[in-house]
Amino acid sequence: MVGIRVKGLNQYGDGKCGFGSVYLATPKISRSRYNYYPSIMTVKSVEFSASTSIQKEIMVFSDLQGCPDYIITCYGEETTIGDNDLMAFNLLLEYASGGTLSDRIKKSGGSGLPEFEAKEYTMSILRGLDHIHTTGYVHCDLKPDNILLVRTPNDNNEFQAKIGDFGLAKRAEVQSKKRRLDPYWRGTPMYLSPEAVIDRVQEAPCDNWAHTNIYSKNWKFGIDKKGRSIEQEEEIGAILEGQKSKSHRLRPQNHTRIGELLKDILQLIYPA
Repeated sequence: MVGIRVKGLNQYGDGKCGFGSVYLATPKISRSRYNYYPSIMTVKSVEFSASTSIQKEIMVFSDLQGCPDYIITCYGEETTIGDNDLMAFNLLLEYASGGTLSDRIKKSGGSGLPEFEAKEYTMSILRGLDHIHTTGYVHCDLKPDNILLVRTPNDNNEFQAKIGDFGLAKRAEVQSKKRRLDPYWRGTPMYLSPEAVIDRVQEAPCDNWAHTNIYSKNWKFGIDKKGRSIEQEEEIGAILEGQKSKSHRLRPQNHTRIGELLKDILQLIYPA
């Protein structure tokens, strides 16, 4: 695919991500019937010599086409020459004007997201994960920072949650007794599942674990606590935190607690 050149407007946030810099950009060519790019995009940029990961990411985006409501849209790639005369590889992505879910949680000031908003975001994440897993991928780094809030088409100050950042995504493996173990963890320790930490196995259930962890953090901020005491909240939080220790294996009763938390997610989305 041949893209069009883009010019940077300004850095988006601190301009840094795990594999390069992130900027807001606009096409140099104005909108026309020959230009399907939006008027503003997010551009993930990295020096071409270090672009292996981001080039893999665009392949993942290509395979995940067909789910624009729940996964960030990728418009393609573009190479540019910077002021330092170095070639850069740019990934052109849908602009999320609402920032990240992490930003939204922080802006709530500790009061928590409104229940209707939490339901919408949770359902969007689940549907996005379903598409990712059905397509044969594992995200491996699901967390609030990688859930992006995009303004809805009706433009009434409502936002749709979409999954982004597939830099650590991998192809799912068919279950086998001779399963190849990953040589390293993919993702953020806080959101890694026990099997990822202990056994270095990261498949679709690990994304589901990370989503449960995201939900629990929102829930502790005030989303539909269902009458639980502070002690019970702290207990579940401690269970989830326990995954960070290699030597810590969750006891069966702790798995039961996690199961209860998953039921809460479904009850939140599908009330009786």
